[in-house]
Amino acid sequence: DKCTSIQVELKDDHFSVSNNGKSIPIQVHKETNLWVPEMIFAHLRTSGNYTKGEKRVTGGKNGLGAKLAIIFSNKTIITIINKEQKKQYTQTFTDHMLTRSKPEIKKVSGKVSNMVRIECYPDFPRFANSTQFSTDMKKYLSRRVYDIAATTPSHVSVYLNDECIPVNNFLSYVSLYEPQATVSNTILHTKPNDRWEIALVPSDTEFQQVSFVNNIHTYKGGKHVAYVMKHIEDHLFKLIQKKQP
Repeated sequence: DKCTSIQVELKDDHFSVSNNGKSIPIQVHKETNLWVPEMIFAHLRTSGNYTKGEKRVTGGKNGLGAKLAIIFSNKTIITIINKEQKKQYTQTFTDHMLTRSKPEIKKVSGKVSNMVRIECYPDFPRFANSTQFSTDMKKYLSRRVYDIAATTPSHVSVYLNDECIPVNNFLSYVSLYEPQATVSNTILHTKPNDRWEIALVPSDTEFQQVSFVNNIHTYKGGKHVAYVMKHIEDHLFKLIQKKQP
């Protein structure tokens, strides 16, 4: 099933992320004798992306993201709904994944949608002298939700605290940086294929970039940014040469 909705809840002391795409099988793995959701979320090296040099179109590596979120949290609740199996799976992890509850499996009926949801209560004192997200951190995490809305397909609606993010494509995301700009006179935009999308906006300061690779924010730029800039610079250089007397 295609994912059409991503829901992010960001509160003072916890966060959750869920989506309605393809679900996880709610069954015991034949070889490990572990429930598949527990194996995916709570056992290291139970994932992919290990082969060096392998070309990928997804982000992340070795499935560490969700596992590390659980490890650095005092409590985490995972909830899986598999509409084909008509089952719901719920399991709670506490004390940085050292303790885990017995999975609760129950039947669901009627018209239900797939769901994979993780809800984490971070161990804040481990990172700072605090018991909740700071204002700046909440702003940063909220910005990351906007990044998700910008880099996912247009048919996916992204929500933050039950409010739909008003970004459904990359161009509308670019417009947030330049609210007064328009595509016709200020924003240069092109999408040569499904893997590349580029937008340029004039700046009164030095060169700045905002970029993503496989939906991951590459805040330092990288070869992909250098590649685009090299083509632009070469083209401008040729134009300047032609105008020289």
